[in-house]
Parts: sequence; structure tokens; C-alpha cells
Amino acid sequence: MKSTATDTATEPAESQNGSELDAGSVDEPTADRLFEILKNERRRMMLRYLRDADGVATRTELAEHVAATEEGIPVSEVTPQERKRVYVSLYQFHLPKMVDAGVVRIDDSDVVLTDTADQFLRRLDPDPRPWSRYYVGLSIFGIAAFVVSTVLNAGVTVAFGMVVVGLSALAALHARTGELRAAD
Repeated sequence: MKSTATDTATEPAESQNGSELDAGSVDEPTADRLFEILKNERRRMMLRYLRDADGVATRTELAEHVAATEEGIPVSEVTPQERKRVYVSLYQFHLPKMVDAGVVRIDDSDVVLTDTADQFLRRLDPDPRPWSRYYVGLSIFGIAAFVVSTVLNAGVTVAFGMVVVGLSALAALHARTGELRAAD
């Protein structure tokens, strides 16, 4: 029998070793699992909506939000047909994937973010602060401090040097912890 795109979309995702993803090991999502969930725009929309709604929303609210966002209209203008089209997709395909990945759980008609969702949300919208600018500023400060302390006297140079070394160590620690979080 010939496989279609629809057939492959419903097949379980595979891990690197080729076996089916273990739904029981959701505490530490793999990179494959993270990318599988985040690669779809509807799932990203649902994650953002749930995050902004303090982690809980009904399936209908999610469907209305996704439909409105896709159509570029306010939620109040979503037609029943548009809501139903999205609702069926979320109910039959996207929410089960997210439940299997441990991102959400279903409580009656509510969709609730789990503790594991934090790992997905961190990758969804990374820290917007431009840390590289802070590091450039730190470098300029260090050079200026060195020049000023050299002109004034040697005793001040040691104090400025210690401050610059301390700030540089903090910047290096921040950069390192950011790399570790990105590797989670």
C-alpha cells in the first residue's frame, strides 16, 4: 500500500536510535522531542496562549485563538466553521502530540501546561536581552578604567584591575550558564 503524507503525519516520532519515543520519559525532553513540538506553528501558538493565560485554557479557547491568529481577525469574529476546523485539528492531532511529549495535560475540558513546558517555552521565545551589548560595554569600561588608573597612579590601577577581573568573571559565568541552559 502506498504511503501518503497524511499517513506519515500520524506515525509516531522516532528518537535517534530509531525506536518510538517513550511517553514515560517526559521529565527531560530530547532535542528531537523539543523540535518536533515547536516545529508546528499551531503548537507554538497554543504554547504562547497557555503561557499568557497562566497555564490553563479550554480547548475551545485555544481553537478560537489559533483560528483568529491564522485569519488575522479578533477572536470575536471567528466563525463557527473556522473554530471547528481548528478545534478538530487540535483535538485529533496537536494536543495528543503535546500530551505525549509531556508539555500539557488534559483535565476535563481544560488544557494545562506541565512543569516540563518551561523547557519548551524557553526555546520558543529566547531571552530578548542583548547580552553582547553588555559585554561590549564591560570591555569599554575595562579599557577606560585601565587608562584612567594608569594616568592617576599605580595603586588605583590594582583596584580597577580587580574590579574589571571580577566583572569579566561574572560575564564569563553568565555566558557559560547561558550555554548550559541552551544545551538542556
